Amino acid sequence: MGSDNEYDSTGKGSEQVSLMDGTSMKSIWRSILNLRSKEYIQIVVFFMLGGASVLLTKSIAKVVPLETTTKAFEFPAGIENNIGNFVSPLTKLDTAIYWHIPKASGSSMKNYYGCMGLVTASQVGLDGHEQDTSLQIVERFQGQKFVNVDTTKLEGIARAKKLGFAQSQWADIAFTPFPKNLADIFTPRHKGRFFALFRHPVDRAVSLFSHRSKASWEKKEGVYMPELQEIGLENYLKEEHGNFLVDNGGYMVSLILDKDRITPLTEADIRAAKEILRVKFLVGLTSRIEESVERFDRYFGWSNMREREQCGDKFIHGGKNVGSYEKLEEGSDIWNTIAEALAPDIQLYEYAVQLFEEQRQYFPNLSHSQVGDNVN
Repeated sequence: MGSDNEYDSTGKGSEQVSLMDGTSMKSIWRSILNLRSKEYIQIVVFFMLGGASVLLTKSIAKVVPLETTTKAFEFPAGIENNIGNFVSPLTKLDTAIYWHIPKASGSSMKNYYGCMGLVTASQVGLDGHEQDTSLQIVERFQGQKFVNVDTTKLEGIARAKKLGFAQSQWADIAFTPFPKNLADIFTPRHKGRFFALFRHPVDRAVSLFSHRSKASWEKKEGVYMPELQEIGLENYLKEEHGNFLVDNGGYMVSLILDKDRITPLTEADIRAAKEILRVKFLVGLTSRIEESVERFDRYFGWSNMREREQCGDKFIHGGKNVGSYEKLEEGSDIWNTIAEALAPDIQLYEYAVQLFEEQRQYFPNLSHSQVGDNVN
């Protein structure tokens, strides 16, 4: 079973390989969303469809590019300098960074992109390579490729920096629960690009509670808590100390700002987190996972990889990582109790939903079909 908790020699070089042969290590996509502020702007996107280059254009009235707007606050230096803006053109030196929010389809995304043949960085490649003094690409799980670093832990991120992970460009995607900390190891020349799937915080909390009460397969100490089955969700929420579901109510807000999860969050903190999301993130939703993944793949130039359809059927379409647990009725007393406790994260989630709709204009001719919330 996949783990989705709260955490739980050859180089690729800098050249990119054509996506048509299914072995791409870096996107060949260069110029998406190079916008200019005019009454009408042209978004020019190149895609490879059936081997033929197709030029798609779309006129949008009175759109002001995000990077030309005035930021409400100064970003942390790593995010400001080392992470590309959503609307700025990608370069061959950029690396995709997936913010893995627990119980929001992160494990499915890891499996999907690994299945497609992309080189990823998470914790998997470190097993048996803890003492390596240089970067390597190791194979696991029927040939899936991983860099021998751990980007899911702070000490692993520090090690990746020492080994020159960002400059190596060996990873197509780095998965992390710590976006701000991982941003710090990139550079203004070798930038990261943020993307993520967001799920309603109440659903995420209930799913996480269920997972921890049943996850006997989890190796990390403190993750599996069988006593929760007897306590029950409603009683657990009354605990004043050690409540991993609530803390300061802002798991996502705290992580994106690199703040502790105990100190109460302010309105300024929430505004800052929203601003980072607006300027720096390609936003997806678990409730619209198929459309979200389509956007991700187009943005990064992965749409024509050979194994994409097969991997999508296995890990994305229909929800591979489905678990069984009792879902709460929205508006019920217990739902409202959790929602009140998670108010900061709900504000950020609702803003992510707004951004998802706003970003649609940059992806013409995509299906708007909605699929269910297929995550456990």
